[in-house]
Amino acid sequence: MKIRHFGIALVYAAIGVILIGSGCTVKKKGVAHENAPPKAFFSTVPIASTVFTKPDQLFWYATDRDGYVIEFQYALIPESLIGVGFTKLPEFQRDSVVLDFLRRNAPNSSNIWEVFKDTLRRDTLRFEWVSVDNVNRNGQTDTVELPSASRNAADTATRPTEVFVRARDDRGALSTDPLAKILASIFVPTITQSERDSLFRLNSPIAWRNFGRKNRPPSTYFRNISVCNRFPIAQVSEPPILYSLDGPTYNSDPTLRVGYCGITINYEGADSLDYPNQEQPPFEYFWELFGPFRSADSANFLDSNRLWASTAYPLRWPGPGSGQSPKKRVFTSAKSFTFYGLTGYSDDPSKRYSDTSSIRPGYYRFRVRAKDDAEVIDSFGATVTFGVVRPRFDRDVLLITKLTFSGGPTLKKNGQPDGSIPFLDVDSTGAKEAGLIEVQNYYLRLIRNAGYGSVIDSAQDVKVFDYRESIPESLLARYKLVIFHKEKMFHSDAPTTMQASLKAYMDAGGSVWGLGRDDLSDAFPIYNVPAPVELPFNQTQPNTGVGYFYFGAREVFTHAHVNILANDSVTLEEFAGADPGVSVVDEGFPRLDVDDSVLGRFTVVAVRRDTTPYRQVPAVNYFVREGARSEEVYKFRSPVGVADTSHLNGKGVALRSDRGIFKSAYFGFSLFGIKEAQATCAMSRMLKWFLGYEPPGGPPPCCPGPCP
Repeated sequence: MKIRHFGIALVYAAIGVILIGSGCTVKKKGVAHENAPPKAFFSTVPIASTVFTKPDQLFWYATDRDGYVIEFQYALIPESLIGVGFTKLPEFQRDSVVLDFLRRNAPNSSNIWEVFKDTLRRDTLRFEWVSVDNVNRNGQTDTVELPSASRNAADTATRPTEVFVRARDDRGALSTDPLAKILASIFVPTITQSERDSLFRLNSPIAWRNFGRKNRPPSTYFRNISVCNRFPIAQVSEPPILYSLDGPTYNSDPTLRVGYCGITINYEGADSLDYPNQEQPPFEYFWELFGPFRSADSANFLDSNRLWASTAYPLRWPGPGSGQSPKKRVFTSAKSFTFYGLTGYSDDPSKRYSDTSSIRPGYYRFRVRAKDDAEVIDSFGATVTFGVVRPRFDRDVLLITKLTFSGGPTLKKNGQPDGSIPFLDVDSTGAKEAGLIEVQNYYLRLIRNAGYGSVIDSAQDVKVFDYRESIPESLLARYKLVIFHKEKMFHSDAPTTMQASLKAYMDAGGSVWGLGRDDLSDAFPIYNVPAPVELPFNQTQPNTGVGYFYFGAREVFTHAHVNILANDSVTLEEFAGADPGVSVVDEGFPRLDVDDSVLGRFTVVAVRRDTTPYRQVPAVNYFVREGARSEEVYKFRSPVGVADTSHLNGKGVALRSDRGIFKSAYFGFSLFGIKEAQATCAMSRMLKWFLGYEPPGGPPPCCPGPCP
């Protein structure tokens, strides 16, 4: 027994000599001082065997007798390399396993720690010492990302990892510098394993502690899909049908430049199980696009040979027989991707169009999966099915009647709203648009009498849509020009879904001509205002693009009589007609006059003193042009006369704009209520401008002045 105690004493003495040799000595005058390396320790928290579900903070500290610590370093070693079943051992037995591991794998001063994979030392694994600066920031803590058990999302087992910490002092010495000598001194046959563990625990200059990581798989969410990344569709109950764009489309950013846009899908990851009620970590994503398929029902990703593109092949998978696997995975941090047109798009001007990057007509199935910070991939991901149609433009004109029931009073006379022409059929609520059939026939007659009757078929080219309905892209894609008209004399005070579909149509190269007081922006209600109203529309809102960008208007104003007017003198400022703008006079546009025989059928507000029908048109929109981007087709003509006695006379009430990619025009009044001969002539001139050709037999004659 005495011999054993004597042996232990010798070991202590040996360790003391090692430490003294490393600089743990009293400094004597005239004797060179050898620097003593620092000793590293873990703080009390987090305790050993803590299991984390995400990267979290670990805390440590160090002592240095003859200087100060400038840096900490930590290394993460898997339990499997320390010793199989290490974490299942009682706490007091784990030191023996770590001690034996360090004896076989003593780290040196390198920032790479080479660890033998097995006792036969056939090869090694390399682990990095991660540096944490203790001078410029608090180096006694760091957020450590422990590895998880598996990259398989279904595996949520805990992966134990041993975290080793060492320190570096102001003279460059590392805690691990004397480690090999210390280990050699305690591995002597005169002491037991428990005594060896105790000696090392008391004198080890390096700290270690075991922690675990249990990771739950992330989730992936589809956000929306859109053309040109505008007016995104977030709720997809039915597969949306989108345009496949053929090259340059108009980009409605503030610079109003011609650009490129396509079909954009936005998505996002979340790891709410591991990061509950807190900011989510960054994710990487792997997406795949399968198709095209003949129908939405057949669109799936069961057959990898139906892959069209992916993050590994963002332009196009080369296909079977190419030697390129459709299952190859490449991840990206981007949370959206845009697919460009039938001919594709490239940043390289010399390769602007590429058949290999095309999106062809048909149905596609898009799937995206998030990968979290533990390298675990969402097994299921988020999916969306969408259809792609090619803008064929194989027919010339689509005529749409736009129904809108908001923005006007509910008072009725003979079952019809104020300020409207008579209903031909009225349901129990009076909710059908005034004179629907009569007005449709009027516009059809204008088109035919203008010489373009062959371009429109009443059986297939005339439609009716509520302002809350989106016009299907599969319908719009067939037409070069859409003419929509709205006959109610009160504007709608809400953004319209129809408006969004027309924007996408113009982005794809289609042209639009709107007539009547319509929703070019997000107006606010004008009810209960006792005077003619001029309201500038809000240009700052995102849904103002129809008015301000697509039709070339900088400002849009509402001029209207509302339901409580009681002073008949205001009718003097009603719309009496319009005169051609300077830029279109040479094209033969006629003067326009209101037709009293039509206006005489309009209803009147019951509270007005003058209960006779409106003498002129009671409400129009007028505009301020957006510079050279548009031109005035017609100007307001007031019964009052010239501009010095009327603030409305001469204001622009019809604009047109040639954007190169598409043409657009907007008349702030309806042609129904204009003398038909004049309206026919105006229709002829506008269709020639839109379609680019004269009708067979030439245009109809126009009245040189006021028509009879």
